[in-house]
Amino acid sequence: MTEWQSLSMAGFLLVFARCAGALLLLPPWNWRHVPVTVRLGLAGAVTLAIAPLLGAELAAPAEFVALLAGIVRELTIGLVIGFLGALVFWGLLLAGQVIEHYVGGSAAGGFGDEQLGPIAQLYYVLGLVLFIIIGGHRWLVEQLCTSFTTVPVTGPISSSGIVTGITGAATQMFLIGVVVAAPVITALFLADVVLAMLARALPNLIWAPAIPAVRWPVAIVALIITLPLLAEFVGWQFATIQTDLTTLLGSM
Repeated sequence: MTEWQSLSMAGFLLVFARCAGALLLLPPWNWRHVPVTVRLGLAGAVTLAIAPLLGAELAAPAEFVALLAGIVRELTIGLVIGFLGALVFWGLLLAGQVIEHYVGGSAAGGFGDEQLGPIAQLYYVLGLVLFIIIGGHRWLVEQLCTSFTTVPVTGPISSSGIVTGITGAATQMFLIGVVVAAPVITALFLADVVLAMLARALPNLIWAPAIPAVRWPVAIVALIITLPLLAEFVGWQFATIQTDLTTLLGSM
Protein backbone atom coordinates (compact mmCIF):
# COMPACT_ATOMS: atom_id res chain seq x y z
CA MET A 1 0.00 0.00 0.00
CA THR A 2 1.44 3.33 -1.04
CA GLU A 3 1.46 6.49 1.05
CA TRP A 4 -1.31 7.94 -1.09
CA GLN A 5 -3.50 4.87 -0.66
CA SER A 6 -3.03 4.91 3.13
CA LEU A 7 -4.20 8.55 3.32
CA SER A 8 -7.86 8.60 4.36
CA MET A 9 -10.30 11.38 3.58
CA ALA A 10 -10.57 12.18 7.31
CA GLY A 11 -6.81 12.53 7.59
CA PHE A 12 -6.75 14.75 4.52
CA LEU A 13 -9.41 17.02 6.01
CA LEU A 14 -7.44 17.42 9.25
CA VAL A 15 -4.26 18.41 7.43
CA PHE A 16 -6.23 20.63 5.07
CA ALA A 17 -7.82 22.49 8.00
CA ARG A 18 -4.43 23.38 9.48
CA CYS A 19 -2.98 24.46 6.13
CA ALA A 20 -6.07 26.51 5.26
CA GLY A 21 -5.97 28.24 8.64
CA ALA A 22 -2.36 29.30 8.09
CA LEU A 23 -2.99 30.58 4.57
CA LEU A 24 -6.11 32.43 5.70
CA LEU A 25 -4.07 35.00 7.66
CA LEU A 26 -0.62 35.02 6.06
CA PRO A 27 0.04 37.59 3.28
CA PRO A 28 -0.16 37.72 0.35
CA TRP A 29 -2.74 34.93 0.34
CA ASN A 30 -5.01 36.85 2.71
CA TRP A 31 -5.55 39.70 0.25
CA ARG A 32 -9.20 40.39 -0.42
CA HIS A 33 -8.81 40.29 -4.19
CA VAL A 34 -7.38 36.74 -4.03
CA PRO A 35 -10.38 34.48 -4.79
CA VAL A 36 -11.43 32.01 -2.11
CA THR A 37 -11.12 29.19 -4.65
CA VAL A 38 -7.46 30.10 -5.18
CA ARG A 39 -6.81 30.05 -1.43
CA LEU A 40 -8.56 26.71 -1.01
CA GLY A 41 -6.75 25.30 -4.04
CA LEU A 42 -3.39 26.39 -2.65
CA ALA A 43 -4.24 24.91 0.75
CA GLY A 44 -5.22 21.69 -0.99
CA ALA A 45 -1.94 21.59 -2.92
CA VAL A 46 0.08 22.10 0.26
CA THR A 47 -2.01 19.40 1.95
CA LEU A 48 -1.33 16.94 -0.86
CA ALA A 49 2.40 17.61 -0.42
CA ILE A 50 2.40 17.25 3.38
CA ALA A 51 -0.22 14.64 4.28
CA PRO A 52 1.42 11.56 2.64
CA LEU A 53 4.66 12.32 4.51
CA LEU A 54 3.05 12.11 7.93
CA GLY A 55 2.37 8.36 7.78
CA ALA A 56 1.67 6.90 11.18
CA GLU A 57 1.61 10.33 12.79
CA LEU A 58 -1.69 11.05 10.99
CA ALA A 59 -4.28 9.20 13.08
CA ALA A 60 -7.70 10.54 12.16
CA PRO A 61 -10.77 9.78 14.33
CA ALA A 62 -13.51 7.65 12.79
CA GLU A 63 -16.52 9.23 14.56
CA PHE A 64 -18.10 12.28 12.93
CA VAL A 65 -18.25 14.37 16.11
CA ALA A 66 -14.64 13.60 16.95
CA LEU A 67 -13.63 14.39 13.37
CA LEU A 68 -15.47 17.73 13.47
CA ALA A 69 -13.77 18.62 16.75
CA GLY A 70 -10.44 17.65 15.22
CA ILE A 71 -11.05 19.90 12.20
CA VAL A 72 -11.81 22.84 14.51
CA ARG A 73 -8.66 22.04 16.50
CA GLU A 74 -6.50 21.88 13.37
CA LEU A 75 -8.02 25.09 12.01
CA THR A 76 -7.14 26.81 15.31
CA ILE A 77 -3.54 25.64 15.11
CA GLY A 78 -3.31 26.82 11.51
CA LEU A 79 -4.71 30.22 12.44
CA VAL A 80 -2.08 30.51 15.19
CA ILE A 81 0.68 29.75 12.66
CA GLY A 82 -0.73 32.27 10.19
CA PHE A 83 -1.20 34.86 12.94
CA LEU A 84 2.43 34.71 14.01
CA GLY A 85 3.61 34.75 10.41
CA ALA A 86 1.54 37.87 9.67
CA LEU A 87 2.73 39.82 12.72
CA VAL A 88 5.60 41.52 10.91
CA PHE A 89 3.28 42.65 8.11
CA TRP A 90 0.74 44.02 10.58
CA GLY A 91 3.52 45.82 12.44
CA LEU A 92 4.63 47.44 9.18
CA LEU A 93 1.06 48.46 8.41
CA LEU A 94 0.76 49.96 11.88
CA ALA A 95 3.97 51.94 11.38
CA GLY A 96 2.79 53.26 8.02
CA GLN A 97 -0.58 54.32 9.39
CA VAL A 98 1.01 56.06 12.38
CA ILE A 99 3.30 58.01 10.05
CA GLU A 100 0.44 58.95 7.73
CA HIS A 101 -1.64 60.11 10.68
CA TYR A 102 1.24 62.32 11.87
CA VAL A 103 1.80 63.70 8.39
CA GLY A 104 -1.89 64.47 8.07
CA GLY A 105 -2.80 62.03 5.32
CA SER A 106 -6.05 60.12 5.17
CA ALA A 107 -4.82 56.77 6.42
CA ALA A 108 -7.53 54.17 6.54
CA GLY A 109 -8.35 52.35 9.69
CA GLY A 110 -8.36 48.83 8.32
CA PHE A 111 -5.68 46.38 7.27
CA GLY A 112 -7.21 45.64 3.87
CA ASP A 113 -4.73 46.16 1.06
CA GLU A 114 -7.26 48.34 -0.87
CA GLN A 115 -7.59 50.78 2.06
CA LEU A 116 -3.95 51.57 2.76
CA GLY A 117 -2.26 54.92 2.36
CA PRO A 118 0.92 55.30 0.27
CA ILE A 119 3.43 54.90 3.12
CA ALA A 120 1.61 51.90 4.60
CA GLN A 121 1.49 50.31 1.14
CA LEU A 122 5.22 50.90 0.70
CA TYR A 123 6.00 49.26 4.04
CA TYR A 124 3.67 46.37 3.23
CA VAL A 125 5.25 45.74 -0.17
CA LEU A 126 8.70 45.91 1.41
CA GLY A 127 7.65 43.25 3.90
CA LEU A 128 6.36 41.01 1.10
CA VAL A 129 9.57 41.43 -0.92
CA LEU A 130 11.73 40.53 2.08
CA PHE A 131 9.42 37.63 2.92
CA ILE A 132 9.94 36.18 -0.56
CA ILE A 133 13.69 36.91 -0.58
CA ILE A 134 14.28 35.01 2.66
CA GLY A 135 12.15 32.11 1.38
CA GLY A 136 9.03 32.78 3.43
CA HIS A 137 6.89 30.54 1.23
CA ARG A 138 9.24 27.62 1.92
CA TRP A 139 9.29 28.62 5.58
CA LEU A 140 5.51 28.27 5.75
CA VAL A 141 5.54 24.74 4.34
CA GLU A 142 8.40 23.75 6.65
CA GLN A 143 6.59 25.14 9.70
CA LEU A 144 3.42 23.29 8.75
CA CYS A 145 5.35 20.02 8.35
CA THR A 146 7.15 20.52 11.66
CA SER A 147 3.93 21.46 13.44
CA PHE A 148 2.46 18.00 12.84
CA THR A 149 5.43 16.49 14.64
CA THR A 150 5.36 19.00 17.47
CA VAL A 151 1.56 19.05 17.79
CA PRO A 152 0.08 15.79 16.40
CA VAL A 153 -3.45 15.68 15.03
CA THR A 154 -4.70 13.76 18.08
CA GLY A 155 -4.83 14.89 21.68
CA PRO A 156 -5.79 18.13 23.41
CA ILE A 157 -4.05 21.46 23.04
CA SER A 158 -3.23 23.94 25.76
CA SER A 159 -5.51 26.95 25.47
CA SER A 160 -3.47 28.83 28.06
CA GLY A 161 -0.35 28.37 25.97
CA ILE A 162 -2.15 29.74 22.90
CA VAL A 163 -3.49 32.77 24.78
CA THR A 164 -0.09 33.53 26.30
CA GLY A 165 1.67 33.16 22.97
CA ILE A 166 -0.83 35.31 21.07
CA THR A 167 -0.75 38.02 23.76
CA GLY A 168 3.03 38.17 23.59
CA ALA A 169 2.91 38.20 19.80
CA ALA A 170 0.43 41.09 19.75
CA THR A 171 2.76 43.05 22.02
CA GLN A 172 5.59 42.33 19.61
CA MET A 173 3.46 43.61 16.71
CA PHE A 174 3.02 46.99 18.40
CA LEU A 175 6.74 47.04 19.20
CA ILE A 176 7.55 46.47 15.52
CA GLY A 177 5.23 49.32 14.56
CA VAL A 178 6.81 51.71 17.05
CA VAL A 179 10.40 50.83 16.10
CA VAL A 180 9.74 51.08 12.36
CA ALA A 181 7.88 54.38 12.64
CA ALA A 182 10.30 55.97 15.15
CA PRO A 183 12.96 57.31 12.70
CA VAL A 184 10.39 58.94 10.41
CA ILE A 185 8.38 60.34 13.32
CA THR A 186 11.58 61.78 14.80
CA ALA A 187 12.45 63.47 11.50
CA LEU A 188 8.92 64.90 11.27
CA PHE A 189 9.13 66.19 14.83
CA LEU A 190 12.43 67.94 14.09
CA ALA A 191 10.90 69.46 10.97
CA ASP A 192 8.02 70.79 13.08
CA VAL A 193 10.53 72.27 15.54
CA VAL A 194 12.36 74.04 12.70
CA LEU A 195 9.08 75.41 11.33
CA ALA A 196 8.09 76.62 14.80
CA MET A 197 11.42 78.42 15.17
CA LEU A 198 10.99 80.06 11.76
CA ALA A 199 7.44 81.06 12.68
CA ARG A 200 8.74 82.74 15.85
CA ALA A 201 11.58 84.44 13.99
CA LEU A 202 9.33 85.62 11.14
CA PRO A 203 5.90 86.15 12.70
CA ASN A 204 4.58 88.15 9.76
CA LEU A 205 4.64 85.11 7.47
CA ILE A 206 1.85 82.52 7.46
CA TRP A 207 3.47 79.13 8.09
CA ALA A 208 0.40 76.91 8.54
CA PRO A 209 -0.02 76.05 4.82
CA ALA A 210 3.66 75.08 4.62
CA ILE A 211 3.41 72.38 7.29
CA PRO A 212 1.73 69.64 5.16
CA ALA A 213 3.89 70.57 2.18
CA VAL A 214 7.04 70.03 4.25
CA ARG A 215 5.98 66.93 6.17
CA TRP A 216 5.48 64.64 3.18
CA PRO A 217 8.95 65.25 1.64
CA VAL A 218 10.56 64.91 5.06
CA ALA A 219 8.76 61.61 5.65
CA ILE A 220 9.79 60.23 2.25
CA VAL A 221 13.44 61.31 2.64
CA ALA A 222 13.63 59.84 6.15
CA LEU A 223 12.09 56.59 4.90
CA ILE A 224 14.60 56.31 2.04
CA ILE A 225 17.57 57.04 4.33
CA THR A 226 16.51 54.43 6.90
CA LEU A 227 15.50 51.82 4.30
CA PRO A 228 18.66 49.65 4.65
CA LEU A 229 18.29 49.53 8.43
CA LEU A 230 14.59 48.80 8.03
CA ALA A 231 15.34 45.84 5.75
CA GLU A 232 17.74 44.37 8.30
CA PHE A 233 15.26 44.90 11.13
CA VAL A 234 12.40 43.25 9.23
CA GLY A 235 14.59 40.27 8.30
CA TRP A 236 15.59 39.87 11.94
CA GLN A 237 11.95 40.04 12.99
CA PHE A 238 11.02 37.24 10.57
CA ALA A 239 13.74 35.08 12.16
CA THR A 240 12.44 35.97 15.63
CA ILE A 241 8.89 35.03 14.62
CA GLN A 242 10.14 31.60 13.53
CA THR A 243 11.70 31.02 16.95
CA ASP A 244 8.56 32.27 18.71
CA LEU A 245 6.38 29.96 16.62
CA THR A 246 8.53 26.94 17.47
CA THR A 247 8.29 27.81 21.16
CA LEU A 248 4.52 28.35 20.98
CA LEU A 249 3.88 25.06 19.19
CA GLY A 250 5.98 23.27 21.78
CA SER A 251 3.82 24.72 24.57
CA MET A 252 0.54 23.50 23.10
